[in-house]
Parts: sequence; C-alpha cells; structure tokens
Amino acid sequence: MKFIKNEMLSHIGLCCHPAPQKVLVINGEGNLNSEIEKHNVEIVEIKNRQIDTLMNKNFDLVVICDMSGVDLDMVFGTLTDKGILLIDTKMRYYENIDEIKNLLEISSNPFIIGMPYTFEGNVALFCSKKYHPTADIILQKSDLLEGLEYYNCDVHLASFALPTGIKKSIIKVLKH
Repeated sequence: MKFIKNEMLSHIGLCCHPAPQKVLVINGEGNLNSEIEKHNVEIVEIKNRQIDTLMNKNFDLVVICDMSGVDLDMVFGTLTDKGILLIDTKMRYYENIDEIKNLLEISSNPFIIGMPYTFEGNVALFCSKKYHPTADIILQKSDLLEGLEYYNCDVHLASFALPTGIKKSIIKVLKH
C-alpha cells in the first residue's frame, strides 16, 4: 500500500514545520510528490548522484526514499537552520535493530532531534534542527489535509511509540 508510505514520508515532516517553502526528495518513488504538493511547497526531486549540485539551497525538508549511494554530509548542507530530514530505512526493528541504531546515530548527529517512527512495520527516521515530531505537530494542519487515506494527527503521534525492548536497545542514540 504505497499511499501509506507516501503519506507518512511527506506529512510527518511537513506537519511539524510551521512554514515550509522548499522540499528536496532524493531517490523518490511512487506518488510521494502528490502528497507533498498538498502543502503548497516547491519540490525538487533528484537522484543521489545529483546532490552536489544543490549545496546551500536551503531546503526546509529533505526526504530520502532510498539511501543507496546518498552522502549524508552533502544532504546536511542542503537544509535550512530549521530543517527536517526524513529517511526511509526500508528496515524493520526486530530484523535490523543494529543497522537502524547505527543509521540513527550517524544521521541524527548534526541535529538536536533524532527519532525513529514506523509505518507498515517499516522504520523511518525523523531528524530535525528545531522541531520535535510529537511536541511541535501542527494539529490544524495535520487534521485538515484533504484527500488522505491513512495519515492523521493520531497516526502521526502513534508512529513514534516504541516497543519497550526496542526503546531500551536504542535509548542511548535517541535525541528527543
């Protein structure tokens, strides 16, 4: 069900940022852009090898749909000082906990917030320079979006809940 993935990779970040203007999608797939367009923002979509052309372009949100060949240091340089980075890890907690923990530690390093969230059993990462995914959710924005099949503010908040065993195993690398 691609619509779930598309809604969760777009609205989680865009409903936490009060005034996003530009979104960068790296290695995008499916109808992700149609979900992002619901927020009336400029969208730039690239493949991993094109990222060096975008340094210092000041994106409010960067969504990485596939980490293959992506240089995270270059991605960090494209974000504004209030930027949010979302990464689809394409992994599951119980099958890939050590890999998820390592990626969370690496990807959240330059951010004040780094937290995993889930959709359809898959893990994504939310990394932010300013906004917290559960404290800064803009309820009016998240519940008034039209044409959604899955995402709403309750799903948003619940996606950040961690099973006890998982939380214990990654607590040292969480930034919340």
